[in-house]
Amino acid sequence: MATAENETLPEKMENEPSKKDLSQKLDELLEQYLRTVDAYQQAQLKLTSQLSSGYIALAQANFSNPSGPRYGRDYYDDRMTASRQVTLTDKGPNVTFSVDVFAPPEQPNRTTGEPNLEATLDHKSTRTHPSTVPAGFETATRPKDEPIGRSLENVLEQDHVVPPPPRDPLRWFGILVPSALRSAQSYFVSAVEGPLSQIANLSKELRQQEMEIGRLRKQLKKL
Repeated sequence: MATAENETLPEKMENEPSKKDLSQKLDELLEQYLRTVDAYQQAQLKLTSQLSSGYIALAQANFSNPSGPRYGRDYYDDRMTASRQVTLTDKGPNVTFSVDVFAPPEQPNRTTGEPNLEATLDHKSTRTHPSTVPAGFETATRPKDEPIGRSLENVLEQDHVVPPPPRDPLRWFGILVPSALRSAQSYFVSAVEGPLSQIANLSKELRQQEMEIGRLRKQLKKL
């Protein structure tokens, strides 16, 4: 039994990584960590620049319109809805953040909820297939070879309408708005869609890399 244990010890030592391999892997992780930190700082600088430019343009718009309404989020109408949405993509251990244009779900065309399929089919049949069809016009309504299932799909598609996109926030302040206000909106949209999501993703990567670096350092201390 002692001989068997002595034979398994060299095998375990061969499977375990050496101190040199761990040190090399730690150096690679530290190099990757520094690159991620640099990208994180660049994204922060870009976000700061765009936000500051947006607030300066917003102040210019308010200064150029002293007698009109004030521009800002505190003066939005209560019916204002979001025009951007944050999407989380979960791919195993990796979760990515992205900011996209808000797309509201499709709504039924009727206010009572689910469409009445029988009433819709009856109405469609009486509208497109009258009881008396003149000679020579039989194929004008529906070909004989067309399957019924396809007509059913067309009816269901017509029962759902796609809602219009969210209203532009600038329209709450009128049609003719200062150019500085449009510039402010452009800066803020660029900040939200660009560096903001990058900062969130890079911050998560930094935390993961810090955990991996700490784990390797503990392994090196045991050797």
